[in-house]
Amino acid sequence: VEIKTGGGSSPGNMVPLNASKIAFKANDGINGTELWESNGTVAGTILAWDYTSGDSIGSGDNSGSNAKPLPKLFDNQLIVHADPRYAVNNIGTEIHYYVGTNVAGVAGSGGLVANVNFPVPGSNRSGGIDGEVVDIGRAFGLFAAQHYVAGVKEGTELWRTNGAASGTLLVSDLSDATASSGHSGYPRFFAHAGQLAFFQGNDGVNGSELWVTNGIPDGIPGAFTQMVMNINPGPNTYDSGRPIEMTSYKLGTVMFSANDGTNGPQLWTSDGVTTGMVDVTRCVSPQLLRYGNGMVWMSCGNSTTKYDLFSSDGTAAGTTNHTNAGYDMAPGVAYFDTNNIYFVAGFAATGRQLYVADYAFTPITLLTFESNLDQGGTVMGASPSYVYEYNGSLYFT
Repeated sequence: VEIKTGGGSSPGNMVPLNASKIAFKANDGINGTELWESNGTVAGTILAWDYTSGDSIGSGDNSGSNAKPLPKLFDNQLIVHADPRYAVNNIGTEIHYYVGTNVAGVAGSGGLVANVNFPVPGSNRSGGIDGEVVDIGRAFGLFAAQHYVAGVKEGTELWRTNGAASGTLLVSDLSDATASSGHSGYPRFFAHAGQLAFFQGNDGVNGSELWVTNGIPDGIPGAFTQMVMNINPGPNTYDSGRPIEMTSYKLGTVMFSANDGTNGPQLWTSDGVTTGMVDVTRCVSPQLLRYGNGMVWMSCGNSTTKYDLFSSDGTAAGTTNHTNAGYDMAPGVAYFDTNNIYFVAGFAATGRQLYVADYAFTPITLLTFESNLDQGGTVMGASPSYVYEYNGSLYFT
């Protein structure tokens, strides 16, 4: 489907909308990057909602709101991260919603969920939302946002929403300081495990470390938000333990990459009580973590800056190199099905390409091959991204 004449619509952030449609962001060259929907046909691929103009017709303003649909959190409603920057009521980047229809080619309706940062529309374009609203398997999602209290600008702290203004609440002020002090909680890299959500947070004392929450706002009975472990003790620096790539892999447990200040970035696990390194020799600088087929899959490097695709069950013995290819570009899993795993990796001579293998990795088959060059002459390859399965077919840009 050609959304922009001549190509270059850059579709991305594809998520299910209902049984017959997906939602995604795209730029048609007229309205800028806005929310689109499709049932896989030309007629059924339409501008769903233009958050700059506030309707499904479009404003004709090619700046767009950079609307990004997020995985569905609530029945029949998508949460959309958008910045209607040139709208009359300019509020910056905030939480919006979209409710689709079941009729092909017929758009639904959208609007603002909550203006977290500024109570007066148009008072500042920065907006409140920092990052995305993350599903934690509960009746609400978590996100980071900047806000005002009694006219004083607070830092970026932990919030929740159930898709309604009344259910959009501050969960915890991790740093307990104003933004002017230079401190913010900066919660990010969320992953839910059971009834808890793990994330990276900063209390203004210990730096960026591993935190956990049950999403209940402070002051309400049962509220539980706290630092799990100070992985890299020391002064408050941006790095500290810096747990990233948080990935849920079994009930109540997450796997992630962190740096204890001695061994460099390594693979760690935590259930909120026990936290520790998996191994310091098998997987160096783990990245692109993703759960599938009962394991966590990731790219691991080595001393010669080559990369391979690993999986881990959370133990040293269960951490395995599956490719042994020594890729120049870190492999990342794109999609799993019952029999196969699809991943993107690359060599310097070929650029990034899409591969498929069974779970025995015999053989590994190249699915795409393009030798596109960037402006500097570097081989980029097909560089597939936004890989998404819909009705038995694999889509990517």
